[in-house]
Amino acid sequence: MMFDRLSPVFPVRDIDLAVEHYRKLGFTVRMYEGPDPNAFAERDGIEFHLAQVDNLEPSRNMTAVTSMLMTSTLSMKSGTAQESTDD
Repeated sequence: MMFDRLSPVFPVRDIDLAVEHYRKLGFTVRMYEGPDPNAFAERDGIEFHLAQVDNLEPSRNMTAVTSMLMTSTLSMKSGTAQESTDD
């Protein structure tokens, strides 16, 4: 079996503030319609969930998001790996 998508859940302290932040970054964000303060953010084929955690302690939470603006590939030439980048 192969997966064709991944939707991580990121904890946030304030769901409304997080929704506003990601909308400013160009994400389409919709609120979860259930009782829990959650939201779904999507942009350029990337999707993740936001979940409000009232007792979240950032110094103890290791969640991180990294966005890559450049792609990198390895090509084999003369038996050595050489890195090339696409802008």
